[in-house]
Amino acid sequence: MVLALSCKTSQNQVITPPVIDTTAIAAVNKDLVEDKPADSLLKVIRQKELTFKTLTAKVEVDADFDKDNASFTCNLRVVCDSAIWISISPALGIEAIRILITTDSVKFINRIKNTYFKGDYKVVNQMLQLDADFKMVQSILLGKTYLFYVEKNYLTSVDDKHYLISTLPKRKLKKAVAEEENPWLLVHANWIDPANFMVNKLFIKDFKANRKLEVNYSNFITVDGQPIAKDVDIDIKAEKPAKIKLVYNKVTLNKIVNLPFTIPDNFKPVDEQGGNN
Repeated sequence: MVLALSCKTSQNQVITPPVIDTTAIAAVNKDLVEDKPADSLLKVIRQKELTFKTLTAKVEVDADFDKDNASFTCNLRVVCDSAIWISISPALGIEAIRILITTDSVKFINRIKNTYFKGDYKVVNQMLQLDADFKMVQSILLGKTYLFYVEKNYLTSVDDKHYLISTLPKRKLKKAVAEEENPWLLVHANWIDPANFMVNKLFIKDFKANRKLEVNYSNFITVDGQPIAKDVDIDIKAEKPAKIKLVYNKVTLNKIVNLPFTIPDNFKPVDEQGGNN
């Protein structure tokens, strides 16, 4: 799969966001916040958030899955709203795993075990322990806004020098974070930096399944004039807890990308649980 686009030279520069006073935010932007519908704020965010046709990056990963730790490097290629291609190299730059995620399928090949998988999002849902789709995975990786519900189900307020977009008012959200039951089966919240309108924190709690996802975005860099989080910290609390730290390097936008994915003839299929068919 090849996508041809104009190529731009990208330079990374660390952004130091100004210290924003919470009172000033509410005063200047009171039409966007304080338990009001989220549509006005979301409109501003979508005008300012990361926009691209393709994205490439080298990503350093430190993952702890249920006490099993692994560190490796990924080459990441994303065709916006269409495909995510990942090549994982644990050591010496030799590829061990290749993954291709599209809007309706997940595929990977394991060169160490000579196996492959082709299927739907069950394997992603097992890893994230949430009901995920392509846009959710893309949003988690790149810090783009993602809504589980329609816009009218979200409210806005100010919390800890951030805009808060949540399915619950701020006073109820803090209680929901700690409690074990809630009338909402799933609580969803985004903390937005008013300096650049980027997502700084994502929180999802599924009360029915007793699982929680928190993603923190920090150390923003600029690529072609757009802010991107260099550090992404993913914390999953569920039956099998997981912590994943991503550090983005060599990020480029809107260049020609290839998404090669060929299953060797001698590779054997595996099912969603990882066993051979």
